[in-house]
Amino acid sequence: MKKTLVAVAAMAAVSGAMADVTISGFIDQAVQNLKSTSSTGVATNKSFIGNSGIGQDALNFGVTEDIGGGMTAYANANFVLSTSGGQSYSSILQDAGSGVGLRGAFGDVLIGQGYNQIWKMMSTADASGWGGGSTGTVWGATNTNAGSQAQTVFYTLPTMVQGLSVSLDSTYGNSTTKVGNAATYGVSYTTGGLMLGYAYGSKRVSTTASYFSAYNGDTTASQTSTTYDGTTVTSQAYSATYDLGVAKIYYGAMSLKTNSSGDAAESKSTYGISAPFGAVNVGIALSNAKYTNPAATSYTSTGYKGIAKYSFSKRTIGYASYGTSSTSGGKTSISNTSVGLIHNF
Repeated sequence: MKKTLVAVAAMAAVSGAMADVTISGFIDQAVQNLKSTSSTGVATNKSFIGNSGIGQDALNFGVTEDIGGGMTAYANANFVLSTSGGQSYSSILQDAGSGVGLRGAFGDVLIGQGYNQIWKMMSTADASGWGGGSTGTVWGATNTNAGSQAQTVFYTLPTMVQGLSVSLDSTYGNSTTKVGNAATYGVSYTTGGLMLGYAYGSKRVSTTASYFSAYNGDTTASQTSTTYDGTTVTSQAYSATYDLGVAKIYYGAMSLKTNSSGDAAESKSTYGISAPFGAVNVGIALSNAKYTNPAATSYTSTGYKGIAKYSFSKRTIGYASYGTSSTSGGKTSISNTSVGLIHNF
């Protein structure tokens, strides 16, 4: 989200200081058509107006204050919107970092809620723009050990080597059994047009069922996952991009598993390319995944997503996208077509 409106908030009554307040947001609306076939062969075809076709509608309030000594205090509250109606979201979700933090020569510390390093690494490798399960892709259609984490401390180290970035986060599950505790770290290096990244994460869970993809169609088997406390779900993600100037190429891979014998595991990869043509930018991503259920039965899924964006201005973009995926053995298939408009403010 870009800073587009800056106001002055008077805080003299408390400290005699002034703070910069930012109001920003992201709205994405699209006419969508969704076709799917279930594992039992039931076909559906529906059209609707939907938000979050290639982004997440949100309204962010941010404040920064120079507190001296080379340090800056800041706070953000990012509210996820349901501009199409009929959808339910948690009231606050991180995009720019919901919470309160400090940054300075020591780095950047945020206490609050945000996306972990696995999610960030996966989204970096997606040539078509990050999408959810309804878009018909394989790479983004997952309920993995990645995403927004509440009750988390995020820390980014100061830059010690040009182009090298190191970030980590720790989540507190508020449980006497430590269920919900999680930690991820990410390392990326950029030189010229090349970016290389790696992330690792682990989370202590009470059930592993919700941490594996639903797109495989094997919902019954996935729900038989062990439900005892103490299972640790671990995940790794890799990403690499190279900007050639006339085009940008992408590659990503991730894996997810538990420390329990006979439990589920998943691996997936994606590759793609995006290229600008004047005001139009076109991207396509191909991906595949392998899922193994607790009964040691494996399924493979393949899919792709293409998108074309037209920039009316720096903040307003029109787009059209199409994505599809299918699973081996005729378990499921899904496709989605979207034509939409985005505005950043």
